Amino acid sequence: MDVPDPIVGSRDSADGAFVARIRTEQVQRPLIEHGGGLRRKGEAPERYPWTQVGISERRYYKLLPLFAQKVNGRYEYELDDVVTRMKARLNRADDARPVRAAALDVLRSHGFNEEAARKWRQRHRPEQAVDAWPRSRRPQEL
Repeated sequence: MDVPDPIVGSRDSADGAFVARIRTEQVQRPLIEHGGGLRRKGEAPERYPWTQVGISERRYYKLLPLFAQKVNGRYEYELDDVVTRMKARLNRADDARPVRAAALDVLRSHGFNEEAARKWRQRHRPEQAVDAWPRSRRPQEL
């Protein structure tokens, strides 16, 4: 079967998926063999802010609007300041996680099922879990 050049060849719908797959493989092979920029991010990870913070690139860009202002469609920010503030926020979230888990354990021990305990925890502060009881098991006041 004669396969046209992937870049020059025309894309005919009659070719089918097999030929399209071959075209894709032909285009990708030189990139992978040559290196073609596929490994550039791994070569100098310390220069990327998300590696300094210790999160993924996607999560970094999802959090960025909380720490920077957009000007003319681009974020204007001081990199060191954003990295420091982002680390502080993530550390606070990490510190709060065991407290929330302990509150969930207390709620389960009081008789809440899993879904009810999660819902209660979303609506209340973790410190209030000590006094929380489901309606059916609420202790009687004397």
